[in-house]
Amino acid sequence: MLPDTAGADRIPLDPPPYWSVTQCGGPLIMAKALLGYVGGSDPRLLAEMRRLQQRVQDLESELVRIQTENDALAAAASQHGGALLESIDVPQAEPALT
Repeated sequence: MLPDTAGADRIPLDPPPYWSVTQCGGPLIMAKALLGYVGGSDPRLLAEMRRLQQRVQDLESELVRIQTENDALAAAASQHGGALLESIDVPQAEPALT
């Protein structure tokens, strides 16, 4: 037996590629939706990126300041030799946090 072919001439076998898109508002609407999703920048991400960039700059500045201070202390320690270490009263020094 042959399958029922009544009405087969009215339904295209290969629908156009935009068939399902037109049911949702057309290809232009879909393109705008995709462009808005992919092409736009999220303001929250931009704000977070700016905040993190500022934090990196602050940390880099602090690192330079601490390195300069460390270099000055190292120079003072090498200049005074052991006299600097002998001047520290160990029993009176603050105990280490445990």
